[in-house]
Amino acid sequence: IDTEMYSQRSQLASLTMRLKDKLHPPRIKRSVEKIKRTPSQASANKPHDLDLTATPPLQRKSVCVLEEQERAVLSALRYFKKLLDTLGGDQPVMNSLLSGSAGQVLETVHNLVQLEPHIHNSKTVTCCLSGLYSSLAQLIHWADQLMLQGIVLEEKEAIATVVVVTKAVLDGVKELVRLAAERQDGPSPSSPIQPLSPKDKQNRDRRDSDQSLQAVGQDEIEDQHVSPEHSQNPEPMATTEESAPPKPPKPFLCTAADSSKQGKECNQSNGEDQEENEELLLVSRQEVLDRLTMKSEGEEGPGVKAASPDILLVHATLTDKQVLYCEVFLSTYRTFISPHDVISKLQFRYPTSAHTFPKFLKNTFLLLVRVVDELCSIELDGDLQLLLMDLVFSLVIKGELGLARLLRSNILSKLEERRQMIESPSWLRPLSARGVAARPGSLLDFKSHDVAEQLTFMDSKLFYKIELPEVLLWSMEQNEERSPNLTEFTQHFNNVSFWCVIHLLEKAQEREKLVLKFLKVMKHLRKLNNFNSYLSILSALDSAPLRRLDWQKHTAEALEEFSALIDSSSSFRTYRTALSEVEPPCIPYLGLILQDLTFVHLGNPDRLMTSQGSMVNFSKRWQQFNILDTLRSFQQICYSLQPKSEISSFFNDFSDHLAEEALWELSLKIRPRNIPKTNQR
Repeated sequence: IDTEMYSQRSQLASLTMRLKDKLHPPRIKRSVEKIKRTPSQASANKPHDLDLTATPPLQRKSVCVLEEQERAVLSALRYFKKLLDTLGGDQPVMNSLLSGSAGQVLETVHNLVQLEPHIHNSKTVTCCLSGLYSSLAQLIHWADQLMLQGIVLEEKEAIATVVVVTKAVLDGVKELVRLAAERQDGPSPSSPIQPLSPKDKQNRDRRDSDQSLQAVGQDEIEDQHVSPEHSQNPEPMATTEESAPPKPPKPFLCTAADSSKQGKECNQSNGEDQEENEELLLVSRQEVLDRLTMKSEGEEGPGVKAASPDILLVHATLTDKQVLYCEVFLSTYRTFISPHDVISKLQFRYPTSAHTFPKFLKNTFLLLVRVVDELCSIELDGDLQLLLMDLVFSLVIKGELGLARLLRSNILSKLEERRQMIESPSWLRPLSARGVAARPGSLLDFKSHDVAEQLTFMDSKLFYKIELPEVLLWSMEQNEERSPNLTEFTQHFNNVSFWCVIHLLEKAQEREKLVLKFLKVMKHLRKLNNFNSYLSILSALDSAPLRRLDWQKHTAEALEEFSALIDSSSSFRTYRTALSEVEPPCIPYLGLILQDLTFVHLGNPDRLMTSQGSMVNFSKRWQQFNILDTLRSFQQICYSLQPKSEISSFFNDFSDHLAEEALWELSLKIRPRNIPKTNQR
């Protein structure tokens, strides 16, 4: 073994003498034994500007961790490349897998660059990281665009380009690990190192850039890792701070900077005021306060009464202790500015305070994450999806991988929610559509408590899906398309009510027993704090086709007692008092919440005239927030109920109901028009 090692050193020394300064230092061997150096070797080859205070065991441990993380990046890249090679199967599934695989690459690279933060002050390492971030950003952006927009499989040029980008990420990672290891151990003692002249550096950089743009074969990623010492691309000088690693391939995607530039031009073309842009860049708390119209003493809610949309947004990024203001803004901003505009303005503001005002930078990004996290699935249209992915791209370019991961994770989660909303879950479809036959029988066959629990279970599944912006937008627009979950919940309420009516009209012999059964179910619903199904059944019993029929006196009296809860006198005081006293979990009656929001919307102006002109009426938003916050508090605590298949089969998704005209015909058969009522309720 010693003879072999001596022979290899002789050959290397001979080659070094022939090539002189054109030789690049060999890659560091990836094993603990080959990283070891004697104290004399370390001292003789120690660069003056390196910190070698760590003990040799710690150095070896650090290098091993670097190598382990490098292998993790390689594994993620191999999987990404494998998926890339198999494009053409189930396109939506493959696109989603590629996007998830790109996220794994982002995570492993993020873990790698965090291992040795002390080496980032090196110009060489900084340049290497810049190239790595650029290539990684392009890889992430390509995968996300593929997921959102798809790709024509014949576009081989696009796939070949992303293969080049994948290779560039791998090369950047390997170069970073090599530089980090060299800064810990010092350069190899067997290679004399001399700095390159500026002309030589330019020639080498141009050569490396040209080579990095060449397409790679199917197995090139694996080959590059197995035999790094036989790489055909010349290695950059590692010990001179002026040398740079190979440049990344030319971008094939629109960069975030380009998007920002285009956004600015678009804003200018739309006549956006320069003063508004200046407002978005304000970082002085006092300057922002000077542009706010504050409430007078004694008024409830946050101190802000009115301001421009941009100042309200900027104030949310400068607010540290006034958490309530931020919550009001996040819950109601859609009434005066779109989510797309909020994200665009935060993206415009974010880099402004990146270095001078790091505290404001953090607040701006946290607000941005909250905005994305609370987006409704229906709001994620194509333009907004592309805007968010451009934002992730810009974060990766800047090396803010942790923030990019956090934001991208939220975006993908929202996209998955949107996909599930479009592809309706199986439990929401009627049982007949799932191959489950409706169970014959009668409601009297089940315990009242079990029926109430099953109704609450079904209500809760729909109630927790409702997003607060849907409720606010419905009170203003009554647009079913923009409030899909609220619309579904409301339709379920109506279906239950119609289902109760038809069961009472179709079974004449059991009518009195069924009414008493429904009243018992309502009693248990009240104990479960399920006001939704409670009022759904109550509205059925009080419907016109049933109200005109004859009832026993005790039945009529019991029904009046249950109806007292929803007495409309004094603005539903009885119900509001009962609702304020319950302990969650609770499902409120959304009809009254929507009525309150509509009343606030119609009874208050959207804008107020102030000394600074017409401004957003933020006091109105405070009133809207109070109503929404009550609903939010009930959605935060869930029921712990289990489905009962025999009861759900009997319900058959409440699809067994008739139209209102048919219900009237059944009612008239029971008591024709000319027959007077024998018992009055």
